[in-house]
Amino acid sequence: MSKLQFLVTLDVANEFEFRMAAQKRLLEQGVDPQDAAGYIDEKLTSLDTCALVLLHPRTSPEGSSILWSDAIKIRS
Repeated sequence: MSKLQFLVTLDVANEFEFRMAAQKRLLEQGVDPQDAAGYIDEKLTSLDTCALVLLHPRTSPEGSSILWSDAIKIRS
């Protein structure tokens, strides 16, 4: 068995559009609209969390298991 770590550094040029995209994804996944609306407010939801909503595949590719995922803000 092999373990791989895949890293991506993402430059978010427009935080509002990024947050809107996360909200849209959540709504498409059936999340309550009031809960999804919290992703627009930077006081309620971090960009890190928005990144996980947008980039995490939710399912592991065949023959593998996602062991861990995280997102961190590295600079403003």
